[in-house]
Amino acid sequence: MQIKQHIPNTITCCNLLCGAIATFMATQNAFAYAFLFILLGAFFDFFDGMSARALGVRRG
Repeated sequence: MQIKQHIPNTITCCNLLCGAIATFMATQNAFAYAFLFILLGAFFDFFDGMSARALGVRRG
């Protein structure tokens, strides 16, 4: 398996991590940081699909 197939999955994991951190920050009443991690997660969400298409990575 080539490394390029792991790049979109790594970006997706970064998105997941940002969501978990945003949730934690919101429970600690650090809403500004939670908002920033939500925006960062949206950034990763956009680029995981774009990178998968650019690299020709498909599921399966």
